[in-house]
Amino acid sequence: MRIQVDPAQLRMLGTRWQQVAGELQAVEGRLGTILGGLDWEVRQEANVEGLVAQARSQAQALAEQAGTLARYLVTKAQAFEEADQQGVGQVSRIGDSFYTGLRDLPSWWRLPGDQVGAAWGLGSVIGSPPRIRAISLPVAGGASLIGVGSLLPWPGIPPDLRALKERVWNWLRGKGWKTDLELAPPTPVPQPARGRLAELLRQRFPGKEGGTERETEPADRKPPAQPAPAPAQEAKPEATAKPESGATAPPSKTDQDRWWHDVPLRSQQGLQYKGKPTAYGCVPTVTQMVLDYWHAKDPANRTMSAQELLDRNVGQGVFNPTAGMRVDEVFDEVKSLGYQKTEVHTNANLEALRKAVAEGPVIAIVKLGLKTTGYTHAVVVTGISPDGQVRINDPWEGRSYTCSWETFSASWGADFGKGVPKNNFIVIRPT
Repeated sequence: MRIQVDPAQLRMLGTRWQQVAGELQAVEGRLGTILGGLDWEVRQEANVEGLVAQARSQAQALAEQAGTLARYLVTKAQAFEEADQQGVGQVSRIGDSFYTGLRDLPSWWRLPGDQVGAAWGLGSVIGSPPRIRAISLPVAGGASLIGVGSLLPWPGIPPDLRALKERVWNWLRGKGWKTDLELAPPTPVPQPARGRLAELLRQRFPGKEGGTERETEPADRKPPAQPAPAPAQEAKPEATAKPESGATAPPSKTDQDRWWHDVPLRSQQGLQYKGKPTAYGCVPTVTQMVLDYWHAKDPANRTMSAQELLDRNVGQGVFNPTAGMRVDEVFDEVKSLGYQKTEVHTNANLEALRKAVAEGPVIAIVKLGLKTTGYTHAVVVTGISPDGQVRINDPWEGRSYTCSWETFSASWGADFGKGVPKNNFIVIRPT
């Protein structure tokens, strides 16, 4: 049996795994920071110094394995290209397996104070599908949980890591810190979970469904041209993720009940830069979604594909293959199609955004995965409900979801760099 293997897909997987390796190295460094930040009393009472050292060693080992896997996939991709895409079954199965795993990669997991204690038990059961494992560790002084998806074949969570989280939590609880910790984000609305994790969440949080977060592909990170105010650039690909746990898929609505615009979904996956896959396509993709929306309302409104938008900006020399492009760099293309109303709004608020979205979908600049730090990303806001729920079309996965205003606002108003305005949105309207 002959199996066709897509070298570009394997190369992309290799790139993503390289990012996983970098993430694990960052965890190793963070563990060192945690250890350095603990005072002598903590080290003695919690007996964590040796445990943290072991955890750092394991995180580094995971990073090395992820890097090895990344290099292996890239090497195989090159071999397939040279062999005219003639593949072998083993590597094809590896590619399919890891691609599926990457979609479910857990992200940094933050929980509100009243759920922190119960959440410590989650790490030991996140194991479905079997190839996905999660490690939960406390950030002493920061009071959040770190969830790291190794996606490597572990028999289970290393016992010293489990001991570490239990000892530190017991020490914090004994000090009465449980109610004094500054924990973030208002209680998120978790995503639906499956299998053993869903069962555990139902037991621990009656009446609620829960789920793991996902890492999303980063978007644009190129700093905005001055004085142009709207950043929307792409970053180097990371492990796939989904928005933080304030985001959920909305219930189905009738046309009468729907409070969002029916904007066609588009994915930035598959876009190419000079014939090779690129992960820096959120800007042309969100632009196409908006154009497609207006075209569907009136065929006289012309549209343009994300690939053509990207190609034209490549030809103009404004698309950076390692950083992407800003939203305002597509204005000349959309104006040539007849969309004369192109506006950049900065330092906006809920009412300004709600008013703009009432007239049609807008492009918003947020942090990747609706986080408050990290890479900058462009999404389409298709609606805001009366109670403040925000409906989003995300180009990374070509997926729609709903999040709370608090979750959206924290990411929308995050720090985008020195001198760069926050709370940005972009309007593209036909004449």
